[in-house]
Amino acid sequence: GKLRPNSDVVFYGNASVKPTSWLTLGAYGQYSTMSVENFKNHGFVLPAPMMPYTSFGVTSRVMLNNTFGIQGGFGGQFDPVRRKWEPTYSIGPSFDFTRKRKKK
Repeated sequence: GKLRPNSDVVFYGNASVKPTSWLTLGAYGQYSTMSVENFKNHGFVLPAPMMPYTSFGVTSRVMLNNTFGIQGGFGGQFDPVRRKWEPTYSIGPSFDFTRKRKKK
């Protein structure tokens, strides 16, 4: 078949709150209006960064000192192939180099 460009409109939002100096909590969501139609028209799915998708989730970051911490999250992503929600999980290091160093 002939490949056609994808058409889509995507809405994205995120919010975070920092209740303490070492903890950040967040939530995000993304809605792709045409993800299922794009899959039906093209018959294949590119990885998520390449093709818009619908997802939501929550995140947290715990800073262990001024520059290093651990962040993680969980949520869901809509799989247009199976037409069902799949769970997503993430965990990894977090670095904060924005704090100004004190002059000696």
